[in-house]
Amino acid sequence: FTVNGKTISPQRFAYEQFVGAIESDLQVIPSCGNRSCVNPDHIDLIESLGAFNANKTHCPDGHPYDSENTYITPTGKRMCKACRKEAYLVRRFDEIDNPPALWEIAERKRKQAERMARWRKKELSGVQIMVVKP
Repeated sequence: FTVNGKTISPQRFAYEQFVGAIESDLQVIPSCGNRSCVNPDHIDLIESLGAFNANKTHCPDGHPYDSENTYITPTGKRMCKACRKEAYLVRRFDEIDNPPALWEIAERKRKQAERMARWRKKELSGVQIMVVKP
């Protein structure tokens, strides 16, 4: 919710009202597991997970987080370019070991465009167009 024009979590607000100020780099997490709990006795302060992840030098698959292999998302998160490429190839071609050649991809797109053109022509062949003039 909003307090004095600033968005703040209910847990942070309750803790600051009943216990004391919280440093900006700490996150507030209810220890009882109920995300809507605002009881100050149930609130734990932990270091920001962002700082924890910033210390990682490799992705979960072992690729390095370096300038050549790291993509920064618009929200500021790091992503491994090698893992993104592998995931794309698996989604797109189902098999990463044998992706099709570029000419095969172009041929597939050309055939799809031809099918769509035939379908549009067939769909429009029985349609009568009525022009209304004001």
